[in-house]
Amino acid sequence: MDIDFHFGTMYVLSRWAGFDEYSAKLLASASQYVDDSNNSISGHRPWEKFTCYGCYYDDIKIWLPFHFLPSLDGNNTIGQITCRKNSTMADYLVKFMLSIEKLMSHDYIGCSEHDYSNILRLGISTHVYADTWAHSGFCGFISINNKINNFKVIYPAKLEEHFWTYNFDSSELPLAHEQAVYWPDIPYAKWRCAPLHPNSIKNWDEFMEASRAIYKILAWLYKKSPELTPLQEQLLLDSFKNIQSEDRLERNNIWLTKISNDEFGFIDNFPHGETLEYSSYFMYEDDDLYSQFYAALNDHYNWVKENLEAIGINIL
Repeated sequence: MDIDFHFGTMYVLSRWAGFDEYSAKLLASASQYVDDSNNSISGHRPWEKFTCYGCYYDDIKIWLPFHFLPSLDGNNTIGQITCRKNSTMADYLVKFMLSIEKLMSHDYIGCSEHDYSNILRLGISTHVYADTWAHSGFCGFISINNKINNFKVIYPAKLEEHFWTYNFDSSELPLAHEQAVYWPDIPYAKWRCAPLHPNSIKNWDEFMEASRAIYKILAWLYKKSPELTPLQEQLLLDSFKNIQSEDRLERNNIWLTKISNDEFGFIDNFPHGETLEYSSYFMYEDDDLYSQFYAALNDHYNWVKENLEAIGINIL
């Protein structure tokens, strides 16, 4: 998924669940900063090519724990490290996120004025959890198991073939969903490929499933009803299907405009008159946020590593 979900949708879901403006912005910023972090811990450039063992190892350490959560399911190692929605590891992650409630000392996720570790860890976890829908069926490393064929974008049909066809060298092994290019992450796309989705997949349905699951977690932390209302569901679905641009930043800006226009049923009132926006500097320029974010990234990495080692997989 892209910034329009990891920041825009996450902000909306957080506000609906009971988070105030700043807490929702902090959670959504942490979620998106997983992609944007300015080092090699979790941030990434799209579909890098790796030509040495060291680079390949770094590739696994980034993509597998933060973007293609291993499922732990299946009868062999490949199955267990393939990302799948509603998997055993995804369920473990949900239980962890729900346990954050026990760490809260106030009515908000942060434990004190300068301790944001809980909400940052929650933002990281929701990023990883959301990606299990868009990335389901792919492995977070270079593997023959990521090869697909008969790939076709069904909607939007107006696109010319050269806009989305990836000229892939058949002798190379693909990284994650490289052969499907960016289409698994675009909310308004409908596409198909063999063997994963021979009958097509509607991304907006997957994004709706992810939204419901994430909202249930966030609402639990604030003791809200765990179900989205019919109106909230319609607002999300309309946004996923109708905000159409291949430019992910443009899509996110439209989300922010809709938020500022009160289209989602809440009015923001930031204490110093700020407007809602995403900037990587929000995390980078605050020493407390920066250090606590990277500590939380490291904790998540170790959490994934420990769960893999518990079933005898020592890949991280």
